[in-house]
Amino acid sequence: MNFYKRRTKVQTGNSNFFWTFSLKGLKAFIALSLYFCLLMPHEAFSQSQSNLDVFYRLADSSVVKVIKALPGESTKLHLRLDIPEGYSVFRNRIIQDFKQEGKDVLLSGDSLASSLNITIDRAKVSYSDLFRQGLFGSYRAERTFTFGGSYVLSSEGMVRKTDNFTFAVKDTVLFDEIRQLENPSIPFTQGNIPSEPLFSTLWEPVVALGTAAVAVYLFFTVRSK
Repeated sequence: MNFYKRRTKVQTGNSNFFWTFSLKGLKAFIALSLYFCLLMPHEAFSQSQSNLDVFYRLADSSVVKVIKALPGESTKLHLRLDIPEGYSVFRNRIIQDFKQEGKDVLLSGDSLASSLNITIDRAKVSYSDLFRQGLFGSYRAERTFTFGGSYVLSSEGMVRKTDNFTFAVKDTVLFDEIRQLENPSIPFTQGNIPSEPLFSTLWEPVVALGTAAVAVYLFFTVRSK
């Protein structure tokens, strides 16, 4: 009889231990689920460059390519820029780049200077369809830039070299930040912005509230036991 009581007591003690352990584990699981699903920030601070800044970097790359094609002894350049009105913001940038590369830029004719004519005819940004990472992650889009043109180098009345250049770059940006990255007064910095899926705008609040309600219900139900 005493053996049976001791055995029953041990079994009861083990059951209480495992029940208490299970309750603590379930509480921790609920708390962590609630934190990761609802309280944890969905995105880190974005450091995406503006569209215009990316185009400036591509313009810098085009100048570097042109300079590499020039004769090594060319220090003075009669620079002519054939840039459409919509791309006029590149004019000062290109001149500045040549100056930083040690070139003496002449905007008027000089018989001793080589003549360099640069044309910019492509500057465009586009966005892919939206995608997301995780159930509650923010929507993102792939951003694609293209920039291009051509140049003609001549001296002593003869064409010495002519070539085209095209540069492209891609990155990923948050959907909510696209309009902030564009410049409303510069058309080529703007692209066709994809629409946010209708399912997201309708069901995400419902799913979030439902998850929160279930988590709170389970938390207090387990706690009361």
